[in-house]
Amino acid sequence: MGITRCVDLSAARWLEQRDEDWRRPAARGPVAFDKYARLRFIPDPSYPAQTEGDAQRDPEGLSDNEQLGVVLAELFHFTGTPDDCYFCIWDGWPSFTADDPTPKIGAASDAIDRLVADSRIDVVVDDPDTEPPYYS
Repeated sequence: MGITRCVDLSAARWLEQRDEDWRRPAARGPVAFDKYARLRFIPDPSYPAQTEGDAQRDPEGLSDNEQLGVVLAELFHFTGTPDDCYFCIWDGWPSFTADDPTPKIGAASDAIDRLVADSRIDVVVDDPDTEPPYYS
């Protein structure tokens, strides 16, 4: 599967036209999916005031971009048009901030369950109404 930047943004107009505060879809995804998850490139903080630099990453693990590739390759199975599907990736990728370094995923419940079960990546179910853990 290859990813190409989409020049025609008409497929994303539904995101613009949503009747919700723009900060919600920008930070956690629109309120439109059955279930949400977070792709953790680094584990959640394990103690208060932990810095991102103190987090232990698996040295043998996939790179951030490889993990994102696994997620996208899995998600395309959950669309009715797998040869012509869209993924909304924030324009600043891969520069997530240190206080919120994890990409958010909104999808059908079975898609999220499949990602959570995939041992190649670290995906956890997310509750968009609850703040995720943050690094200091």
